[in-house]
Amino acid sequence: MNNQEIFIRESKNSDKEWIVKLLKEHWGSTSIVSIGKLHDASALPAFLAIRNDQLVGMITNESSVFAIMQNMFTGIITHLGKVTQKTSNRLQIKIDSSFAKKLSNGMSIAVNGICLTVVSFDKNSFEIDFMPETAKRTTIGFLKKHNLVNLELPATIETFLAGHIVQGHVDAVGKIIAIKKAGNSRMFTFSISRESSKYIVEKGSITVNGISLTVSAIGKDYFTVGIIPHTWEKTMLHTAKEGDFVNLEVDVLAKYLEKLIKTK
Repeated sequence: MNNQEIFIRESKNSDKEWIVKLLKEHWGSTSIVSIGKLHDASALPAFLAIRNDQLVGMITNESSVFAIMQNMFTGIITHLGKVTQKTSNRLQIKIDSSFAKKLSNGMSIAVNGICLTVVSFDKNSFEIDFMPETAKRTTIGFLKKHNLVNLELPATIETFLAGHIVQGHVDAVGKIIAIKKAGNSRMFTFSISRESSKYIVEKGSITVNGISLTVSAIGKDYFTVGIIPHTWEKTMLHTAKEGDFVNLEVDVLAKYLEKLIKTK
């Protein structure tokens, strides 16, 4: 695809002309090159827009709610990195060479669920800058040298929706209240603010340090998730302990639904 082409996948009964109009208003001379059915979404119709092989937009209602995003993730952690240097506004993270081959300067990357920008890289590491506001609203300020971090590149046509739609915009910082063994797995309980907990439902999705997880229990100020052996071994959670802080991002669809209800 060239820089001006958009690929749209749509649910049944969706209004193609309306979504095309919105996309053209945002990107000017954008051309629609393909239309295909995403899934049979009878309860909540959804479009997904792809630009340059990356997921860039979504719609949850034909006439009310639309979001165009520069990058989107799925919460499926593909690699781990290790913090090798940290200053007041920059991180250097060690990675393996296979991951480094996928990087480019200026691209987005999710680090423990925070959408950041690669400012430099080589075959063994990359660097990102972060603002004081990012340090204030996320756990990036708690990171130390040698800490492991979860890494994910933006979603592509082949990878999107493997977990759930993740923006890389941290909603809250939670604390690990408890870690308990449950057979071959572990149950993690996290604190969460009441403002954010209203977007969480049992069996719904939530992102913890960039990991797409399913909520098994929810209270007014906490929630619990189960961590299977694969997730435990392949993410930074195997280094986590009670009292540690984590980045939390609620399911963005819940926010869109709230807005939709309020505007009705």
